[in-house]
Amino acid sequence: RRGTLDAGRVAEFRAAGGLVHPMEGRWDDAHVLLTEFVRREGHADVPPAHRERGVPLAAWLRRQKREALEGLMAPNRVKML
Repeated sequence: RRGTLDAGRVAEFRAAGGLVHPMEGRWDDAHVLLTEFVRREGHADVPPAHRERGVPLAAWLRRQKREALEGLMAPNRVKML
C-alpha cells in the first residue's frame, strides 16, 4: 500500500531517530517548551494568552488535556504530561 509502513518498519524508522508523522516533532517541541516553562515558573498553570518562543503554549496544553481525558492520547504522552 502506498503511504503506509508496517509496524516493523515504523519501529526501525523511529529507532533511527526518524519521525513517522510530521506532527510528531511538533508535539515533542511543544513538550520541551512546557518543560522549560515549568522549570522556570515552578508550575504548569500557563496563562491563557502566553506564548513560549512563538508557540501558543496554553492553547497547546488545553488541547493535550482534552485529548488525554477523551482517551485520544498515547499512554506514553499522557505520562509525559
